[in-house]
Amino acid sequence: MSPPTAAVPVFAQETIPIGTIGITQVIQPPLAFIWSFLILDESLNGWQIVGIAIVLSGLLAFLLVNQRAHHATAHRAQSISVQKS
Repeated sequence: MSPPTAAVPVFAQETIPIGTIGITQVIQPPLAFIWSFLILDESLNGWQIVGIAIVLSGLLAFLLVNQRAHHATAHRAQSISVQKS
C-alpha cells in the first residue's frame, strides 16, 4: 500500500490535464524562495523578486487563457447539443 502522499500526484494526473500540471510545477522554485524568506529569514535580492513576479504573472496568464478556452469549448458543446435536440 502506498503512502497517502504518493496518491496525490496519481489522483492529479487522472483528473487534471497534464499541461496544467506541468505549468503549475513552474511555481515551485519561486515558492521555495518565498518560504525560505518567510520561515528561514533568507534575503531576496531584486533580481529574485523580478524573477518571481515574471513566473507568477506567466502562470496567471496561462490559467486565465486556459480557463477561457475551457469555457468556450464547454459553451460550443452545449450549443451543439441544443441544436441537435
